[in-house]
Amino acid sequence: MRLDRKNESNNFSPPVMVNALIRKDGTITSAGEWHYTFVDKNSALPLYDLMPLEDGNILAAAVQKALSDPDYSKRPSGEVILELVTELNNHNGGVCSGIYLSLISTNETENGLPLGRICYSDMAGFAGAMESDRLKISKYRYFMSMRSDIYFEYNSETNGLVLYKYFNGNCFVLTDSDLDEYISSVQEKHIGSNPAYREEMDTLISALKNRQRNISHTVQYSTAEGYKRTSKFIGGALQGHESIVAGIYISNNRASDEPYYMTPAARDAGTGLLNKRAVTEYIIDMLPTLGGRTSWLIMIDIDDFKNINDNYGHAFGDEVIAYVADSLMSIVGNRGFVGRFGGDEFMAFTYGIPSREALKNMLKVLCKSLALKYDGRFKLTLSIGVSSFPVDGSAIDTLFAKADKALYIAKEKGKNRHIIYDEKLHGGIGGNYMESQAVSYALSREKKREFITSLVLGLSQKGIDYLFRNKNVQRDIRTVFDLDGITVIGENPAEVLCSDGKYVLENIRREDAVAYDFTGFTHMGGDDHTYVLNNTESIKESNPMMYDRFKNLEVGACVVCVTFSGDAACAVMTFDVFNKTRKWSQSDIDMMSIIGNLAGALVVKSENR
Repeated sequence: MRLDRKNESNNFSPPVMVNALIRKDGTITSAGEWHYTFVDKNSALPLYDLMPLEDGNILAAAVQKALSDPDYSKRPSGEVILELVTELNNHNGGVCSGIYLSLISTNETENGLPLGRICYSDMAGFAGAMESDRLKISKYRYFMSMRSDIYFEYNSETNGLVLYKYFNGNCFVLTDSDLDEYISSVQEKHIGSNPAYREEMDTLISALKNRQRNISHTVQYSTAEGYKRTSKFIGGALQGHESIVAGIYISNNRASDEPYYMTPAARDAGTGLLNKRAVTEYIIDMLPTLGGRTSWLIMIDIDDFKNINDNYGHAFGDEVIAYVADSLMSIVGNRGFVGRFGGDEFMAFTYGIPSREALKNMLKVLCKSLALKYDGRFKLTLSIGVSSFPVDGSAIDTLFAKADKALYIAKEKGKNRHIIYDEKLHGGIGGNYMESQAVSYALSREKKREFITSLVLGLSQKGIDYLFRNKNVQRDIRTVFDLDGITVIGENPAEVLCSDGKYVLENIRREDAVAYDFTGFTHMGGDDHTYVLNNTESIKESNPMMYDRFKNLEVGACVVCVTFSGDAACAVMTFDVFNKTRKWSQSDIDMMSIIGNLAGALVVKSENR
């Protein structure tokens, strides 16, 4: 809000949200206090006269058209008819700029004549109020977490009853069901045929359904083991939201009656998150209450956490763990909860993210914020695997297995990424899925074969320059096979002919590149000279020269295709990944071999011209 200096004495607070009813002639018939304080003696003026001329004309035309429409009463109440960002001027020195104003349909009338609803707010003030509300919510959630009370909420419009508890600043839903169904199950389980108990319960039901202002009612029952229990409901209908009855549910249940995840022992000592047992048991209890609502099981690993501990010490590693935990809790918020599985492993379960796109955005925010935290020292990244309820399953073990498989794929594809499980792309979870090579890539074999066919056709028609002079083709090869770099080396001139990817050494010496010693590599057999190294560390003892060469280049695994002319190696094409191992599928090795050997043959052909 901006207020002219000559009227600063009026001391108007920003219009956080003002609701008003507008007549066809533009005058306001009813509004909030802020409106009348601001317009003062000009309250009889049409609202249009308090706005810039162009904006006022736009609003006037919209109001006239809407309220003159004979079918206006058939519009759904709450439909937005017009939106403007404008300015309000009370003609007494007070000016509010940056006002968001909307015209909304309503079924309210005055003397039988239709009215429109005007909502307006100061955009900056509204944003500040929202931030203030978020702070209050976080603060009150924290306060409520200090209590062991259970809270209840009854919605008379849906007959829905929710029982929940706060823990670690998060809301844990214990029951979310139809009131009558819940009462029936409680009576069957605890109250039985005891008429006194049933009378107490009926009185409570009546108080809830009649939306009483003040409720203080005690219900007694017996557990299946015969223990006497007493529960007290204290609360009432909310002022301004009369369909909602809310309050506190107090029980004399023993601690042993509480779920494990509600006990102090359920907290992880290092982060305050739920531990593995607690998070698992809570999800088991939560799943039946979701009613098919889309939810996500998210497995999270900190990438290369051992290196962080080794390079900066375990105390710093604990700091990183705590920071990741805090970031996860902050970003997930009240849309779910977070647990720690141990070490650098976390799990989140969200039931307030409705779509795959919304989930991706949340994970993007998480990963981008973490990446900046230790900028200058190292990049903090995560590998994430996700499964979806109920699409991927309705049981915890199935959801966990599929999220775990997606996490495995994320690691195999190079870390610092998320994979949302898709059975069509990633296969089932039967058998020893962690050893399946096909899960390493999201692209299907068919799409890869289509790419190979196109590439071979281009090389056959245009020669080796089709690869050398086309960066897009080079990058496509890397993308399709999830590579960090490719190189092609020829006999003449004595330099790399083609290189794509951020190799540590900008100029790879041709004599070093061609003079390969394949001790420790896997030769794929046949007439093709294709060699595979899944892990550079495996040749540290058997082939120290090649080991040193790859370590200098930060190559962690590679596929090498060598083309010979007689006994001399005349061309080499390498497919490399950096600082990680790789288990290629046989299908991918075969397709890379086709590219490498064809490229090598074309290099030899071009050099022999």
